[in-house]
Amino acid sequence: MKTIVIATVTAAALLTGCAGVPTDTASLRDSAAQPFRFVAEKLGGAQPITARQGDVTVKWRPDVQVVEAWRGEDSSRYTDAAFELRPLNKPGAQSSVERVALDDLHGQPKVVAALHLRTIGQHKVGGQECADNCVYLFPGLQYQLRVTMFRNGAPKISVPVGVVTVDDDGVKVRQQKSS
Repeated sequence: MKTIVIATVTAAALLTGCAGVPTDTASLRDSAAQPFRFVAEKLGGAQPITARQGDVTVKWRPDVQVVEAWRGEDSSRYTDAAFELRPLNKPGAQSSVERVALDDLHGQPKVVAALHLRTIGQHKVGGQECADNCVYLFPGLQYQLRVTMFRNGAPKISVPVGVVTVDDDGVKVRQQKSS
């Protein structure tokens, strides 16, 4: 008998809002979305992003912490890509530029260049080790990432990608805001 009374009182309190639980539709929807907002904020930069300029596409793959620069299907004029990381929150720090040759893919010449981004002490991410074309970044810093495609040593097109944030857990990239 006590169980029925307690359950009835609890149900009545929930239905009337007396238990501190919102009962209107907007509040319920907002309450239900709260955990998802928290996760999205924590994962900021952990989503794949794509930036485009002309016939060049730059992709951030958070699962393996890799930035890829892809040439357009009809374009074979690029030979390599320069990944520029300019420190934002450390005055006087020098930019880092890593030049990577475009690799062949599925029989097509010079299609993609990839650069692995790691934090100090992080070597394997998503099952991939970082051996070639790898940059180790310092935790606590933010970098502006820009990729410039080259043809035989001459810059041809530049793609602003976003802001790279580095902490002890890894590297994240947030999309560049378009102006």
